[in-house]
Formats: sequence, C-alpha cells, structure tokens
Amino acid sequence: MTAQLLADRYATQTGSPASVILASGESEVDAVTAAGLAGNLDAPILLTRSSRLPHNVARYIDNHNVSHVVIVGGTAAISDAVETAVQSLGSAPRTERVPGDDRYDTAAAIGNRLGGPNPTWCNSTQRAAILVNGGAEGRADAIAIGPIAFRLGLPILLTAADELPQSTADFLSDNKVEHVVIVGGTGAVSDGIREAMIEDVGVITVRRISGGDAAGTSVEIAEEMLGNCAAVMGTDMDRVALVNRNATADGVAAGPTMGEGLGDGPIPILLVGDELPAAVSDYLAATPESRRGHGKTHLSIVAVGGTAVMSADVVAAAVAAAKTSPALTATINFSEKPDASKFTVTFSDDVVADKVTDPNLYRINGRRLEADPATTADEATTLENQIHVERRTVTVDLVHDLKAGDVVSVVGGGKVGANNDMRPLEAASLTISVAAAAADRSAPVVEIVAIAGQPSFSIFVTEPNPLTNPGSTVPYRDPDGITVAKGSAAGNVTPEVGTITAEAASGRPGGATRYTVTLANSANLAMGNVIQVDRNTFLDKGNRGNRLTRETVENPRADFKINSISIGNVQAVDQATVNIDNNETPNDAEDIVVTAKPGGAADGSAGNGWKIFGYELPTKDATKPVDVDVDVDMTHKIITYTVKNGAPTVLDLAKALSRNDAFAANFGLSYDAGVAADERL
Repeated sequence: MTAQLLADRYATQTGSPASVILASGESEVDAVTAAGLAGNLDAPILLTRSSRLPHNVARYIDNHNVSHVVIVGGTAAISDAVETAVQSLGSAPRTERVPGDDRYDTAAAIGNRLGGPNPTWCNSTQRAAILVNGGAEGRADAIAIGPIAFRLGLPILLTAADELPQSTADFLSDNKVEHVVIVGGTGAVSDGIREAMIEDVGVITVRRISGGDAAGTSVEIAEEMLGNCAAVMGTDMDRVALVNRNATADGVAAGPTMGEGLGDGPIPILLVGDELPAAVSDYLAATPESRRGHGKTHLSIVAVGGTAVMSADVVAAAVAAAKTSPALTATINFSEKPDASKFTVTFSDDVVADKVTDPNLYRINGRRLEADPATTADEATTLENQIHVERRTVTVDLVHDLKAGDVVSVVGGGKVGANNDMRPLEAASLTISVAAAAADRSAPVVEIVAIAGQPSFSIFVTEPNPLTNPGSTVPYRDPDGITVAKGSAAGNVTPEVGTITAEAASGRPGGATRYTVTLANSANLAMGNVIQVDRNTFLDKGNRGNRLTRETVENPRADFKINSISIGNVQAVDQATVNIDNNETPNDAEDIVVTAKPGGAADGSAGNGWKIFGYELPTKDATKPVDVDVDVDMTHKIITYTVKNGAPTVLDLAKALSRNDAFAANFGLSYDAGVAADERL
C-alpha cells in the first residue's frame, strides 16, 4: 500500500505517468536496482506479488491510463500470470520484461535497458555507475542512493563483498564505464573489488560513499546531495525523508518519489530503525539555521511508511533534532471588552504584512473569512473590511461579535516570516470561553450640519454604545442613502451628491465619524435645500441602522461668523442670544457673545460657516463636578463641546471655551453675567 501511495504522490508531482516499473515485493532483490531505470523512463515503481497482481496496483495502472509496464526480473520473481493480468487491464498496456539469470545479471540487464545518453556522476564528464553489495546487507545502501540514481539516470549494479561478478564486470567493460561510486563500507564492498575494477575492467575513477553503518552511509549520501550534487540535481535543501532500513519495499518505492521531489527538488533519504540512529540525529541537529540566504529554516521531515515500520517516537525525535531555530508560532488573543468583534494574532517573529493580512489565513468555526461585507452582510465570519498589522500583531475586525464556543484559528503550513524566513507557520486555535459583549440595542445617531452657500456639508454619525463601536468608523452602507432636494430654494437646479469622505471626529463619545459630502458640478447649498439621510444608510456591527433624518439648509446672517449652537441631546441655547458679529456690543438678551480675533482663523470672511454644537455623554452624572471638554476643528470650522459630568450653566460653558488654547487664540468671549451665572444649558 505504501508503494501505491508513493506512486500517487509521484503522479501528483509529474502528472499521470505513461510508464511504470513493476517489481517483486516479495524477493525485492531486483527492485532495489530499478531506481535509475525509473528516472530514465520518468516512472514510479510499483510492487507486485510473484503470482498475483494486487488489486490496488491494477487500479493504479487503469486509473492513470498507463500504456507501458516494464517488468524487472524473470518469471521466478514475477510470473507469466501476472504479466498476462497486466495486459488484460482496461488500459491495455504494453508489457516489457527485463530478466536476468540471477540478481547480478538482472541488475546489469536493467542498466543496459537505460539507453539514451551516457549518464555521469555529479560534476563529472565520465560515464558513471553505482555499485552496491548484492546481499541483504546492501539493500539499505541501494535504498539510500535511490534518489540520486533516479535523478541522474544511473545504473545500480550489484557485487559480492570480495568478488566482482562476471555480469557486472562485463557491463562495466561493454559500456566503457569510467567512474564507479561504491556505496557502503569495505565490509560490504572490499577494496579488492575497487582494485579489480581499475586493473582488470578499465574503470578510471572509483570513489566510495560510506558511513559507520547503513544510517551513517545515508547521511553521507545526503551530504553529497546537498554538496557536490546540489547544483546538478537541484536538491531540496529544507526537506529529508525517513525510511526504515528494514522496510525494503517502502524504500524501493520511495526512490523515484524522493528523486522527483515534492515540489522543490530531490529529497535525501535517511535510514532509521526502531530508534533514531545517532548519525541521523547528529545530521539533523547540525542543519544550519540559514540556507540559500533564508533567514531561518526548519528541516521538514517526510516519514515513509505506516507506524508499524516508522514509529511516532522516531518521527518525533527526528523533528526535535531538526529544529534549528524556534518554531514560528501565532498566539490568538480575545477579550469581549472593549470590542467583542475583534481578535488579535501575535506572531513569534517578524512577519510579512501582505501575507498575515490575507483573510485566507484565518478561520472562524472552520469557515473562511469574507472580505466584502457589502455582499455578505449576514455572514457571521464576514470581515468589517479591516485586517491590519502593527509590528507582529494582527487585528481582525469582524461584522458580528464573537461568542462563547466560537473557535478562532490560524491556518498552519504557510511561510509568512519576514527576512526570507522559510519556517512554516504552526497552526493555532482558540475557543472563545467568555461571554460576548453586552447586547447592543442602540442604533447609530445621525446629525446633519449644513450652511447655505457652502459646496459641502457634514454628517456626524455616532454609535451610542461604547461596548459595540468604540473609537471606530460606523460603516457607510448605502451609497444612495444621502440625497439633497431643492425644497423651497430659489432656482430650478437640484443639487446632486458628489464625493463622500470619512474621518474621525473629535469631541464625541463613541468615536464619532464625520462624513463630508461634497456636491457635484461645483454647486453650493442654497437656503431651503433639504438634506435627507435615509433609514439604515449607516449600520453598526449589530446591523442596526440609523433613523430617517432630514435637515433644511438655513441662510446665515451676513454679520454672523458662527451661525448657531447645536446642542445634540442637551437643551439648546436660544439661537437669538448668540451674537458673533465682530463689532456688535452685547445686550441684555444675549447670554454669550463670541467674536473673531483680528488675524485669527475666523477673522473677516474666514469666519463664515463656523458652527458650534455640543453633546452630552450618556454616562454623565449630574451630581458630580462640572466637566466640559472643548475641541476646535480649524479645518472644518467647527467648535464642539462635550458635557461629561455635572449640570453646567452658560457661565460654565463660557469658562470651558476660554480655557481651550485654540479657542482663546482665535476668538474673544463675553457674556451677560446676570443671566449666565444661573442659566442651565
């Protein structure tokens, strides 16, 4: 079954193969020499029983419409009945058998079947071949060298420990092999074999790749793949495969798949047993933190075979040894206060902003986030169109509040680290265990501020519930929800809404938003125009919308610099008592007189269009000392004041205005003390 899964993965990387190699999964002696032929044919290796074709192998050949099956070994290894069964499949593949009188002869026959240009070893122009021991002790060496043999299309030849078989010697001589790479120590292939190849066969160069044991030899082969052969093979520097040295069938099938690679080039095979060998552990632990200019890396581990042959303990030990730098992790944080619709994700190292602000990185209850609230307003995982990152922390703002039991997760596996960090991100999740924010029964409040003769007007939108919408913009949902009617204005032209921009407005609780609406075609507002904001033009995060709001545009007196005082939810001061003329003298009917200072921001014609309005905090406590906050917006010609606590009089307002630096620098203030001292706002 492992062989088929590896063949499936091979097909995933290369597409359905035209050819496959069929070898015995029982004797396995012929299969270990087939990696080079697999590379030559671009084919995976499938294993069969000697007398019966397994159903899963038959399905693979049919499902991939394989047209050519190469059977390695004689009829003693794979019977004629198996070959007939292959020919009878729906895809009707052509079969070809590569037999030999014995294992040595079969290996040589497979080498002769390679065809094509003479294969060479890495960074060499000499025709090359690989030599391993043909006994049981050499199978592990053949498995470890499999990815190189596949990638370079090299024949794997077999020998006895102390005598070079005639079929092997004939192959070397007939094919004029100049370079032989012996895999394994002198106990597996003696130095006498090396001398015989040079003196009797005519081989020019013989080199040996060997470690203290099979695991050590696999480490030396991995070093070769990442060193001398890296440029030629395009080796994957950040991944290794683990194969049990005693699971020959798994190792044989792994050769082509690891030789092809899993997307980033060939992968070295490291041999293990029931425990992680010291040589392999030391190799993994010595992996450098940086490769190819990458800032940090983790060596990925591919375990070949089920837990019966590749135990979880061995894999865990390999992963622990391979960690050359701390894992890249994400920590999810959530608190229902001040905003139950937001969660944050803090990464353990620097990240790429574009990657961590991608909505596809996050899930709510396993569902992807949608970034377009206009089209998915009822989707519980819809974004409020806000994912932003500050340093290593990402804030994700949702349309709806999170509630107890919701699961917030970060998708793992991606490489999101900055500075060429190649560590994959570990997955993370958080189950919300606290109650969501208190129910929000307050809809956004809309206030229109408009002056005749101006090319624009302002709409202030405030969310009264600070738990639901503190300090954030109330979303503008309906582009057709703001209109201007001619009303009683002179002329026949109805103003049309042009551009609409939003910004935060100071002096309002809940973080009010000021929408500036500019008329189209350079038009100005006229006295009698009626501005209307339709119901549900603005929706808060609970999908509660504003009420229908209208405002009739007034024509200011020419001698007024500040047209009126708009109090919001506070009782308004009689507009007639507000005198803003630069030269007018206060009279008994007037509570407060504001004058523009010469040279100030409201001097002369610059004073036209100024507006004063106030607001009272819903949390105001009338029993506490008076607390009035003043803000002066020079850009938009608006003076705001907020009653935070107490029951202020007109005199208290006058004092608060005078204490504001911007107000004091640009305006003068006088009032009727007899009235102001006891008249409440």
